[in-house]
Amino acid sequence: MALCGVTGQASAQATDGDPKRWFVEGQLHSTFVSALLDLEPLQLSFGAAVRVARRRADLGWYLSLDTTWWATTELDESSEDVFDGEPQGIAALSLGIEHPYFHGRMRFMFDAGVSVMLRETTLDRRGRVGIVTSFRPVGIRIPLTSRRTLVIDPLSLSLLIPDTTGIPLLLIQFRTVFALEFGVVAP
Repeated sequence: MALCGVTGQASAQATDGDPKRWFVEGQLHSTFVSALLDLEPLQLSFGAAVRVARRRADLGWYLSLDTTWWATTELDESSEDVFDGEPQGIAALSLGIEHPYFHGRMRFMFDAGVSVMLRETTLDRRGRVGIVTSFRPVGIRIPLTSRRTLVIDPLSLSLLIPDTTGIPLLLIQFRTVFALEFGVVAP
């Protein structure tokens, strides 16, 4: 009986009759799960993003500003430390679509955009423009209040190509993303 009451309340929050709404979302992401599973510290990356979305109950579009940082390796035979280099990173601007499903408790997301290298490397120059894309098939949405939602994307696939010239820098990442979404206005 209590389960029916909770289900009915969740369904009422995400009905097709909901007005269009604006949302702002802060995200933290990392590849720590895949780095631990593969026992490969070189795959470790982390970052933060801010996303602004306009959504109806069944479809939304968004603009995302993201930073991603990863460790670089400097091959120095005189040192045993493989992480002698500075952390490298990009800033990315992406456009995307999202589709909430399962009564608004889950979401699908896809975005693509451009990135800019933030630091100089041996092969790549600072300021190089590249491309990024991200695919999140299953995001778990946990409503905290009527305007706040915790979102966990346990597995997302991100493709980063921060430098497309010469020998392209290509990073394929399996990220875990934690986000807090705030409803801003309802017209």
